[in-house]
Amino acid sequence: MRGNYLQGDETPIRYLDPYVKGKSQQGYLWTYSRPGVEVLFEWRVSRSREGQKNFKNFRRKLLTDGVWGV
Repeated sequence: MRGNYLQGDETPIRYLDPYVKGKSQQGYLWTYSRPGVEVLFEWRVSRSREGQKNFKNFRRKLLTDGVWGV
């Protein structure tokens, strides 16, 4: 979080929710990193912007394959 930018991407993953019977659900494993430093993994059940609120104090560039933050 101290660098000039982060790279972020999500990977869709099917998972079983014990409260939903009969079918698997879609979730997303998000990764945030910069070359040569640690990687932050975050699990979410949606692609909404709600998860990015964890980065509300991050005032640098966020590089993704979509557009949702600078």
